[in-house]
Amino acid sequence: QHKHPKRPMSSYLIWLNTSGRKSIMDMNPDLKTTEVAVKGGQMWREMSDDEKSVWKAMASVAMGQYQQQVKDWKTKSKNSVKSQGIVYKNGRSRPQSAVSRRVCYAEQKNKNKSR
Repeated sequence: QHKHPKRPMSSYLIWLNTSGRKSIMDMNPDLKTTEVAVKGGQMWREMSDDEKSVWKAMASVAMGQYQQQVKDWKTKSKNSVKSQGIVYKNGRSRPQSAVSRRVCYAEQKNKNKSR
């Protein structure tokens, strides 16, 4: 089975992980992790759109890469059953019920034996 791609970080999280957390910890070394996140949120809201534009651009690039990965993943996972050569009745990639699954498996097994 193929694992789906991981969703990219938002512009806020990219900022917080690259420079925000470090600057907050330099100013207030005694803050707990939750307090750092609260302080980071306050700083992010106070930033101008010009300051945020760098981080938003990075996030949009990451989102574009993610969308391409999802598209590739969907086509890869969709074709994985078909690439094995297993096609059930009525051209379906998967049978409708457990009974038909057993019948189709037996038919496929018999086909492979006769080859």
